[in-house]
Amino acid sequence: MATLKNPGLVNDGPNASGEIFDFGAITQLAAAATFSPGQVMVRDLTQLVSQYSQIPNNAPATVFVPQADQVVLPTSANGGDVFGVWQGAGYGSAIYTNLTGATQAYSSGTYRRNGVGKVLAGATSGGTAVTVGSTLIVSAAQAYAIVGTRAIGTAVGRVVAYPINTTIPLGVTATGSQTVTPAAMTGINVGSVLTIDSGTSQETVTVTAITATTFTAPFTLVHGVNTGVQGKTTTVGASVIPVPTTGNNQAVILVDINVTA
Repeated sequence: MATLKNPGLVNDGPNASGEIFDFGAITQLAAAATFSPGQVMVRDLTQLVSQYSQIPNNAPATVFVPQADQVVLPTSANGGDVFGVWQGAGYGSAIYTNLTGATQAYSSGTYRRNGVGKVLAGATSGGTAVTVGSTLIVSAAQAYAIVGTRAIGTAVGRVVAYPINTTIPLGVTATGSQTVTPAAMTGINVGSVLTIDSGTSQETVTVTAITATTFTAPFTLVHGVNTGVQGKTTTVGASVIPVPTTGNNQAVILVDINVTA
């Protein structure tokens, strides 16, 4: 079942907002496989919905069995075109791993096909960094979305932002321009506006310099250990997932999802 639009959306005029299309599907998850909010899923080619059963006087072909849409991870041997992106509701866990020892079918979850939403994306060693404005696709090699050339059947959407949510483990012990080491640098770029700490200790800083593991910014307050850092990267071209020296980097980012074109 599709959700054609959210209540209160404005369809035209200067304050128009985009519609959101969510569709339900049964999720097939292999033993030991994991999916989390932002997981892109593809159609299970062995379980296609009948294309003929709704045509009067035309019995369905034997290769088609009428049933709900079923989806699998992009790395599945049964995977086909992109179906949609799981937004996190419906399975009772932010990150779910199938520990049953066998492939399991999970009751219908909701997958976003159009509209802004969360997408699990990544970059591989020797690959292409994920930047704001870049196009995401899927391939059979990775379970997460990657940067690539948009094509029917592989398209996920365009990156619009990365929600920054990390900590400064050692805190900030002095005011003025300070270089600090956060728990993660993903999404933090020169010019990023970050909210540091909370309550009476909260302040907003603008990043003036970065390295692979640190950022520099002018602080007016000191902050204790494990101080929270929040923000959002929206500058087109800003790196939200850098290419790793080995292995891969992954993060859940905000994407203008459009898997139907």
